[in-house]
Amino acid sequence: QRGEMGWLAHERAGSGAREGRRGYLWKRGGLNTAFKRRWCCLRQGADGPVASQSLDYFRNAADPLPRGSIPISSVLRADYIGDHDRRKHCFAVRTANRSYIFCPDDEPPGNEADPRTSAYEWVQALVRAKARFLMGVADESFALTSESV
Repeated sequence: QRGEMGWLAHERAGSGAREGRRGYLWKRGGLNTAFKRRWCCLRQGADGPVASQSLDYFRNAADPLPRGSIPISSVLRADYIGDHDRRKHCFAVRTANRSYIFCPDDEPPGNEADPRTSAYEWVQALVRAKARFLMGVADESFALTSESV
């Protein structure tokens, strides 16, 4: 589409990714532990392998490239953790190497959503993405085993 900027233009330019959930979240940094507002997108490959699912975070919605990415294949758990460092309704995305802390952005213009509900919906979307990943892995292993029998 003409005139699109940032991550949306990047998406349409050929990555083939589909949006599972997107919006602004507060993300706690790994080294600098201050919370920063980030545009987050839970994405999955349209035609590619299940392993291409990821939670990507950008500086803002116009940023063409993610500041970071958490592959769904590496996610061990996604949990609602409540209040954390004076932020409300946080959730954690845990991998073997790190725990990422996110909190809903409860102050964007026109936001009528309850932040607790928003956190729950993000956790639910992450758990579903992980379940899709695991089902894909099971399907692939079953297909490979069936072919060799």
